[in-house]
Amino acid sequence: MNTPACANMRWSRAVLLVILVFLSLHPRQAAADTEEPPDASKKQALRVNDPLHVGDAIRNGDMQALDEVLSKSIKPKPVADIYRWFALAGKARIRGDLATSTRNAEKCYASATTYAKRNHNFVIFSISCGQLLAGNDLLQGKISGWASTLQRVLAENRETVEEVKSKSGAYFGPS
Repeated sequence: MNTPACANMRWSRAVLLVILVFLSLHPRQAAADTEEPPDASKKQALRVNDPLHVGDAIRNGDMQALDEVLSKSIKPKPVADIYRWFALAGKARIRGDLATSTRNAEKCYASATTYAKRNHNFVIFSISCGQLLAGNDLLQGKISGWASTLQRVLAENRETVEEVKSKSGAYFGPS
């Protein structure tokens, strides 16, 4: 039988299988099972430092706020590039132009990942641009692309994240 309900069931099973495979690729460390959650009085969670609120504007579909970011004069140039590519990727995604969003998200991800090695505050932009990129794959039904992009973002940012954690004593997680 080839009804829409059967097709939806096959799709749901495929998505569930991909999620299970993805989760199995990230085994938890044995020590993580025995560690106490971080004591908030001793450590501080790392917070997103996005003074222009580009991420919020994208999540809220706020094209006017993204246009305002694009009209600002931002220094130094690498930071301006990151904000510009992030805002342009978000605007294209809001419009449903996933091809343009993906091109801009790739540029944002590459710029932010490179810059984050010099200025660790930008690792969050690397991760955010990578998530936007992966989300574009998911919206296009490219499940394997979504999973491999998330894996790449995790792998390419792990060292910087660990360095930030060790230097600051902060932790990543719920705050």
